[in-house]
Amino acid sequence: MTEVETELAGITGLLAERIGLDPTSIGYKSIELAAKRRMSKIGLTDVSEFLKLIRSDFRELDTFIEMIVVPETWFFRDVHPFLFLKEEVLSRFMTPVSQSLRILSIPCSTGEEAYSIAISMRDINFLPQKVEIDAVDISERALEKAKKGVYGKSAFRGNDSLIKNRYFTEDDGVFALHSKIKEMVNFRNGNIIDPAFPAGVPKYDIIFCRNLVIYLDAAGRDVAVANIKRLLKSNGLLFAGHTEVMFFSAAGFVPDTKTKTFVLYNSEGRAKRNSVEIPPRKGSAEIKGKRNLVNIPPRRSNAEIAGKRSSTEMPPERHSAVIGTKRNASEVTAKRHTGITASNGKQGETPAINNSGNTSAPLNRGNTSAPLNGATPGMNISAEIETVRRLADRGKFETARKQCELLLLKNPADRELLCLLGVIYNATGLIEEAESSFLKVLYLEPDNLEALAHISLLYEKRGDTMKARIYTDRLRRSGNRNNNG
Repeated sequence: MTEVETELAGITGLLAERIGLDPTSIGYKSIELAAKRRMSKIGLTDVSEFLKLIRSDFRELDTFIEMIVVPETWFFRDVHPFLFLKEEVLSRFMTPVSQSLRILSIPCSTGEEAYSIAISMRDINFLPQKVEIDAVDISERALEKAKKGVYGKSAFRGNDSLIKNRYFTEDDGVFALHSKIKEMVNFRNGNIIDPAFPAGVPKYDIIFCRNLVIYLDAAGRDVAVANIKRLLKSNGLLFAGHTEVMFFSAAGFVPDTKTKTFVLYNSEGRAKRNSVEIPPRKGSAEIKGKRNLVNIPPRRSNAEIAGKRSSTEMPPERHSAVIGTKRNASEVTAKRHTGITASNGKQGETPAINNSGNTSAPLNRGNTSAPLNGATPGMNISAEIETVRRLADRGKFETARKQCELLLLKNPADRELLCLLGVIYNATGLIEEAESSFLKVLYLEPDNLEALAHISLLYEKRGDTMKARIYTDRLRRSGNRNNNG
């Protein structure tokens, strides 16, 4: 042991005891310099006196720890985990019967990660009352700043203007987070290397614990990993730092190897998506046949597209899955001018239009309880959809896709089926087909929150920021209308 290491043995021992810090992870020299700076600041020259002080004064120890482990963090640090989070929440939790979603951010530092999680939930219109976000850190000073929700320019990186404009109020380079986001996060003090941490709380569906265990010694790391495993539900999701995956894998977590995100599952069952044989992207002939099977519009040439529609408009009516039977020109014309289909007339008849421009029979766009075009009488479509959903959830995407397409032959206007098929297409890399499915849902039901959330995320991942913003704004407006009545 060097002279510096001997001199600092008491301090490094205390750091290992309190926060599980492995001194080699940051270097003894860094600890020595931090101790000298702090001692100079408070007027001490004897290391033993400084050690006695930080043993007895928690806030002084807190200050010293912050000088050693400087928390460099910002909003949406490494965007991939947050995109993946949105996808998982949409596919697993955004249903009317789902339980409240519980998410933990630890260590939360000054709150940027926890608030990024909250913003992600707002972006996909996940109701605040259905999500509980806990944020835990050992530093009281960091928690005080987090609770205030006030940040400087360094808390934002890259092109974050949309986030700043939507969720913050700026005053001379200082950004104050809106209260509706702050209220979604519960901050509290806690120590992950305490074997009893935390006491009596329900388990979490999702835990963010990134870039923590790499700083811990072996004993502290074992306790931290065991606590996280205990706190995470059996099918829960863990986001970790890229150098930490091996530590969690050794404890029984199963990494998802098919994403750009360092995410692990706390269950063999849920992690089976790693062993699922994802079907390769189909050739053009196969895709063409698939389009015909589920009425997905063929790709048009640039010449066909030119002068017809902007890239943000819905597909034209002739390509919509709502057309379960052939309609004549007069019916299509009535539909285009009135927004109404002759659902109670005979095939080929034009509905009567009154002076207000409405027909006598409104289009049943939002009523899933009524028989859909081509539906088989007495068929339990809900049970069939649930079967497909379970197949997809187990990673059997190819089987789920085929069953979904067969169901759509009999129920071509079922919005839930179309949206589910879009999710399956997206999961198997058929992005254009997924886009088409979601657009069909939105043609049938313009305020469908699930389809709006999925397609805005699809465009965001594809880098089409303009379309992503259009559909995110639509999602927010639709959600507000639903919440207000």
